[in-house]
This record gives sequence, structure tokens and C-alpha cells, in this order.
Amino acid sequence: MKKFIFIIILFSSCTKEFAFQKEFEKKINIAGFLKANDTIHILVSYTLDNNSCEIADDKYIKDAVIYLYEDDLFVEQLVYDTINDINYNNKGYYKSQKTTCKENKNYSLKVFVKGFDTLYAKTYCPAILCIDSTHTKIKRDSNINGYFFRINSKIFFKDIYKEKNFFNFNNRGVFTCYDPVIETKKTDGFYFSMYPNTIDENKCIFSDSLFKNSTYYLDINQDITEGYMNLVINSAKKFCVPISLEVISYDAFMYYKTLFWYRKTVFNPLTELVQIYSNIKNGTGIFAGYSSYSDTITITKEMLQLKKTN
Repeated sequence: MKKFIFIIILFSSCTKEFAFQKEFEKKINIAGFLKANDTIHILVSYTLDNNSCEIADDKYIKDAVIYLYEDDLFVEQLVYDTINDINYNNKGYYKSQKTTCKENKNYSLKVFVKGFDTLYAKTYCPAILCIDSTHTKIKRDSNINGYFFRINSKIFFKDIYKEKNFFNFNNRGVFTCYDPVIETKKTDGFYFSMYPNTIDENKCIFSDSLFKNSTYYLDINQDITEGYMNLVINSAKKFCVPISLEVISYDAFMYYKTLFWYRKTVFNPLTELVQIYSNIKNGTGIFAGYSSYSDTITITKEMLQLKKTN
């Protein structure tokens, strides 16, 4: 992404603009999100611009040497691998052969690419935090477009760790989260909302500043038309929404936060350029850990019929 710096020189009533394009410096980009209890995959590529977080297949690197460390102890050298996707092949990935990411462990990388300085990165993998329970209420209502079901779910969990924690609530884009810990308008000290102005509507990023070491619930809502709900219920017998509560590292939190604001302001010439967070020494990108606990919100035909009688 090209960014211009404009200098305005004032001489009494005269003005003149000079535009300088920042010279592009080619760097190595690392992209690695370590999931607890999963194989480790690291993507290595060249940067596309000076503030790049995007990865392009034609920029991948297949001859890098990557050493993986756990709690500062060497565990293995990652091997080059192509991850097969339904529609395309993701190139440039390196994976562990014998190591899975463990909860409450620190991980670091040492990356060698010919012609570039050695790259270093370090992060940690948080422990899994369980969802204690989910409580769902349904109300049948109407507007000028007809009848719909207003669904409200509360997701209960307990923040049990002493250090400051960061979270991502993933609801597959079905529900809207307007919760005090997520809404950006409440304060800029603990927030981060990626909905509705979002790069990924599945992500709701927040910290535990408001509910430290206590039980909390996320309040989520969704209006679904009666016709669509009945169509799903009649064919599948139930309406299911997969959800997950992820505990993310500080590195992941800062990366998502700055990425959001970068994309929100990059095309506005009147705003200051937001630098995307990176914890890669001598390169760019992100190396971060997270853990995930999955659950399902289920709505049955009996629940909807009960509401119709009210």
C-alpha cells in the first residue's frame, strides 16, 4: 500500500504542495498463529509494501531455515510444506513434525533467509478458558417486513487467571455483539470491536479489564425472520450456531487492533498512518498464540412453538 507525505509550505498568502513517496524496502514477512494442542504452521513470504500484513502466494519463500524453541529450548527445525485448500494451495508454509503447541508455554523462532538478516520472534500460548454455560431466550415480534424471532444469548465464563487476559469471541458472523467490554464507544482503555465496522465480522476482540478474576457473560443478539427460521428448523430439526471463546496472546490482540485501525484509515489522506503491530525482529508480520474452546447455541422447533403461544 503506497502512502504519501504531503508538506505544505506557507509564504504569506501562497501555498505549495510537495508529495514524497516513501521508498519501498523489501523485507521478510512472518505469519504464525499458534493454536493450543495443534501442529505449528508458519508462513514465510516477502512484504508487499512498507506496512504490509498481507501475504501473496507469488511472494512465498520455500528455502528458509526455521528453528523452533519452547521455553527457550530448541525443539526442532520446521519443514517446508504446502497446505492444501479446497480452492487453492497455500504456499510458503513450514510446519512442525513432532511438536504441538502447548498451553502456558513460550515459543520463539529463529528464521534464516538468504540475503537477509536473521529474523527473531517470541510469543506465548494461553491456556484454554471454558465457556461455563449459555442461556438463550427467544421472543417472537413483528415489524413492517413481517414476523421475526429475536434471539438473545448470554455466554457465561470465568476469568480465572491472575495476569491480564485478551479474548476473541467467534460467533461465525451470525450474532451481533454489543457488549460493554466490546463496544468501542465505552472507553479506549480495554475495548476492541470488529463489528460492524470490521475486517472480519467473526472477531470480537476484548480484554478482561472490566471483569478481572470474576464471572462474566457476553450478551449477543440476532433477529431472524420467521420464514428463514422455519425453513431451517423444518429441514434440519434445529438451528445451530457454532461459537468459540479464544484466549489470545497480547501479540495477537495488538496485531488485530492495529490492523483494524490501519484498514479503517489507510485511504484517508487526512489521517496519520497507523503502523500495524509486529513482533518480528528484522522483519515484519506476526507470531502469536491462542487457545480455543468451542460450544454451540441450539434452537429447536419446540422452543419456537412455545414462543408462538405467548
